[in-house]
Amino acid sequence: MSVQINNSLPEVLTPKDIADFLRVNVRRVYDNLQLKPESGGIPHIRIGKQMRIEKTDFVAWLANQKS
Repeated sequence: MSVQINNSLPEVLTPKDIADFLRVNVRRVYDNLQLKPESGGIPHIRIGKQMRIEKTDFVAWLANQKS
């Protein structure tokens, strides 16, 4: 799965990029962005009101979501 992620996503992601990749509503991504990374939230960077996610952080977060 990480091979597909590494080839199909840009280095810096938007919440919409993640929603499209996971095939979920963008609201669900924003809900996860509101959580602290220690609580299972997606690590991100704020630029004003916008949020951006580094691909490496997203890949690590996704790997940690497996149960």
